[in-house]
Amino acid sequence: MKQITPIIRKIRTNVEEYEVCPHCQEEIREKSTYIDEENYVYHRACQDKGPINKIKPLTPEQFQDLFGRKQTVKIANEKYDPKEIELGIEIESEHKNLYNFFKSFCDKHNLAMPLSKKEMFLMITKQHLDEMPNYNSRLKNMENKEDNKLEKKLEASLKCKMKLLKQE
Repeated sequence: MKQITPIIRKIRTNVEEYEVCPHCQEEIREKSTYIDEENYVYHRACQDKGPINKIKPLTPEQFQDLFGRKQTVKIANEKYDPKEIELGIEIESEHKNLYNFFKSFCDKHNLAMPLSKKEMFLMITKQHLDEMPNYNSRLKNMENKEDNKLEKKLEASLKCKMKLLKQE
């Protein structure tokens, strides 16, 4: 009979820092904030309750340091799945308010906007794909699952309310 060496079981935990809205106590996710023209940050779910932060405006020098390197947008097509690029540009187009903010900043300081909207969305997409090659597909899939969960919760809640109304 062979001697068995037992498997060692370990527990791995990932510690993750995240922000919580002071109004609704929900986790603030990447696409759940809105920045107005005065740099106030709002949680989209409860923006009527007021801002949760204010960001400092960039100086013209900081802006140029951040976006002055247009070559970061250049992309080797063979490195990325074209479907992921296309989906990523569509997803990141949600940041059009951020683009408009940067564009008005440039106009105010007589700077040339170094990126077009599409280039900015492509730059963000590329950063995500460098982290995870199927980032956009996974994000879309996750959003669809979340939408379905919410829809089912609402449907269950409505059915429950309808039962209560029928009982009255």
